[in-house]
Amino acid sequence: MPGTSYAFEAKVASAGAGTANLHLAVQGSTSVCGAGVGLGRSAVLLQSERWTRACVTFTADKPYTYLLLAPGYDGAVPTGSARLYLDELRQVASCDAAASASP
Repeated sequence: MPGTSYAFEAKVASAGAGTANLHLAVQGSTSVCGAGVGLGRSAVLLQSERWTRACVTFTADKPYTYLLLAPGYDGAVPTGSARLYLDELRQVASCDAAASASP
């Protein structure tokens, strides 16, 4: 819904070379195979083979039928075998509230 703010929290793990600029990106699209429009992103994710929490907040600018969650990079895409694993995606009231409620 346009003008509505959303927050999603996920458990993430990252591994591989060159992940210093890796983040979780959210894109919106009106078609299943359409190009996504950047809506929001998490903070930069540190390389960790343990599950950590990442949160993304965004405000929709129009009604998107599909949301795409994908790895994003600041600057150049890293070389090597950078990987992002995602688990337990859930909608939260806000990233601030999710951070204070997380163990």
